[in-house]
Amino acid sequence: MVAPNGLIVDFYGPEPGRRGDGYLLKESKFTERMRRFCQLAGANYYVYGDPAYPMCPWIMRGFKGGMNALQAKFSSDMNSLRISVEWSLSLIVRDWSFMDHEKNLKAWKQPVAKMYYVSAIMTNVKTCMMADEHDARGNLISTRFDLEPPTLHVYLHG
Repeated sequence: MVAPNGLIVDFYGPEPGRRGDGYLLKESKFTERMRRFCQLAGANYYVYGDPAYPMCPWIMRGFKGGMNALQAKFSSDMNSLRISVEWSLSLIVRDWSFMDHEKNLKAWKQPVAKMYYVSAIMTNVKTCMMADEHDARGNLISTRFDLEPPTLHVYLHG
């Protein structure tokens, strides 16, 4: 999961690629983590997910089936934002080319999950550093949502 400030904030896996979204949501225990987070924060927060996810207290998704004009606009607008969040996956492969599974990864010979986690953390570090060095926007996602990532110090020590 990616926050609007461009940081990758939630990890789960590895799981075989053939698993469906509902299975992964259940196995990841994401809804339980969100419930605990909202309790600690004292407020309700939501993530916007793929339409395959079920509606629940912490996950929003676009409408399905017949929609009125307002529902169709909401779904269209939010789905375009959801797609921009998925850019984080391309950032990892762009910046850490050894993570391109088609070229390099050997599932049973390398600690692929650990390598992915480290690559995601390093992507976050790069996002914070790019924001510090340039225009306060660390990557395409933070620019799209017009939200600064934290400083590198806050990210590493916060």
